[in-house]
Amino acid sequence: MVVLQSFSTALQSVGRRPTLAVPAAVLATISVASTVSQGSLWSLVTSLLSLLVTPFVMAGFIALVDDARTGGRRDADFFAAGRHYFLTLLGGNLLVGLVMVVIGGIIVAAGVAVLGGFAAVLGGDVTLTPVTVAIVGVLAVVGWLVSLLFRFFAPAAVVEDRRVGSAIGRSVEVVTDNFLAVVGFALFSGLVSLVLNFGPMWYFVFDATTVDGVVAAVQAGYPGATAPVALVVLFLTSTVSTLLLQSYLVCFFGACTRRAHDG
Repeated sequence: MVVLQSFSTALQSVGRRPTLAVPAAVLATISVASTVSQGSLWSLVTSLLSLLVTPFVMAGFIALVDDARTGGRRDADFFAAGRHYFLTLLGGNLLVGLVMVVIGGIIVAAGVAVLGGFAAVLGGDVTLTPVTVAIVGVLAVVGWLVSLLFRFFAPAAVVEDRRVGSAIGRSVEVVTDNFLAVVGFALFSGLVSLVLNFGPMWYFVFDATTVDGVVAAVQAGYPGATAPVALVVLFLTSTVSTLLLQSYLVCFFGACTRRAHDG
């Protein structure tokens, strides 16, 4: 099964090239900085840093993973890939983000209309019925499935040396040609992310031992997230999660495209 095989390939790739942990740590640092700066002026700085640094680091990271995986290219250079694909990933991220905002807005507006309109939702005057819950659930699933169409934009750009439009089109093509496998990949990725991130954050970041405590902590804006132990835990979990899941993304993309080529 390509979903599990690709995850095994990702683990093997990380084992062959442990230096992948370095760019993963850079991305994790940006993520942690964004988390702890929420609600302050520093959030603008971290947002700009993420916008400008992430495409460069991600391009180099993808190139190294493709170099390490079975069947990938060889002699990849992190800095060369970062320079070459920086503008492509930057432009693509902005374009995909804009598209998702528009699509998300349409889906949210449709969901609010089903629930009785914005006035009813904002006023808490919503009557939930099995029908409205089912419709809102379907809209949420549709939004999630639409987001999958662009999931492989970055690997398509770097692995296959494509420009923005071509890479987005390639991502859509891979998803539609491997729909069930992609859904399985997304669900398995979500499960892995949950295991890697939520367990440690439950205790160290949320400082809670019950579900109600976690909910209250989230609503309060990550209390204690600036404590040294919490920062270390956030950094380590984010690094491991990025290392494994982004490697998995590249290896799954490579497996799907190789399977299509062999077929």
